[in-house]
Amino acid sequence: MIGLIGLIGLIGLIELIELIRKILIVMDETGERGRDMLLNHPYGAAIAAAMNQLAEKSDFSGSVLAAKDGAVLFKQSYGYASREHGVLNAPSTKYRIWSITKLFTAAVVIMLHEKGHLDLDQSIAEISQELSVFDHAITVRHLLNHTSGIYSYTDSEEFARRGSKLPLGREEMLRHIHQQPCVFLPGAACAYNNSAYYLLGIIIECLTGEHYETYVKRTILEPSGMYHTGLDNNSSIISSMAAGYSWDRDVGIRKSEYVDIETAFSAGGLYSTVEDLYLWDRELHAGRLISKRMQEQMLTPYLDGYGLGWKIEGKHGRRRVGHSGAYRGFRAEFDRYPDDNATVIILSNLDAPVEEIRDAIAAILLQ
Repeated sequence: MIGLIGLIGLIGLIELIELIRKILIVMDETGERGRDMLLNHPYGAAIAAAMNQLAEKSDFSGSVLAAKDGAVLFKQSYGYASREHGVLNAPSTKYRIWSITKLFTAAVVIMLHEKGHLDLDQSIAEISQELSVFDHAITVRHLLNHTSGIYSYTDSEEFARRGSKLPLGREEMLRHIHQQPCVFLPGAACAYNNSAYYLLGIIIECLTGEHYETYVKRTILEPSGMYHTGLDNNSSIISSMAAGYSWDRDVGIRKSEYVDIETAFSAGGLYSTVEDLYLWDRELHAGRLISKRMQEQMLTPYLDGYGLGWKIEGKHGRRRVGHSGAYRGFRAEFDRYPDDNATVIILSNLDAPVEEIRDAIAAILLQ
């Protein structure tokens, strides 16, 4: 565990005092856009000191939020939203969250289930005509917990090299998914699957008669006050949206490789902010949109530690639930420690690992 004494030994007392002094300076919007926040808990200072070291070590670019017992203890941003224009990241910066999208897709499906609009053990082929070509033994639950056996379209080298850059419509995406043989029988094994969550988006649209983004906004985002979250696309101008960057061993940081974001859809197409994701955390904690009973089902691991949309595992001797996202230009972590009412959210616009940062923050929060 990282304590204040350990941090003093790590960076030196003078440096620690100077760091805390700087962070305690509250900037207004006409200064440095409020990037430094007033710390209201000793853990916040410890996290700040750890982040000072880790951000420099890894060239971290992004936003971080840590909270416990309903209070935000640390919220700060590092690096540039746009390196070309010298625009700094801020807590209000929007980032692609990639597979954290799956938490919202799963939530909508569970909400539809609680309203009696579908059964989790219902065959997907019976729900939508578009999905009638799939094995009738595949259920909604299989899609949610990655046990469907359906071929995951992102496993294809050809898709990564070429298909991900093309404006593939739904019909072509479905054909690409279905024409590949299943990798195992439904329920027989677990394999992380983006196709499954793409199909869940189609199911949501079929049952609601609304576009996926429209329904997610109406039922989750707006009731939660998440007005800075949405479904990315290839044409909209999204204010405060970070550009994505990647690390190249030969040239250093460069622009990330292009991807047609619409191929991600309900499997990974959302963008958000650390502040909005914390609102989602609080909504889950309150149990207003999804009952506590159904949340327990969602957080019950099946195979390979996956529940209904959530990854469940142990860390620091505690139960950790959440999801990560990682693809061209962005990394994201949304981790909840429900038994400790603690949350760590990391959004980065540099496609480089953030696990060390995640674990260091959690170690401080949970000590």
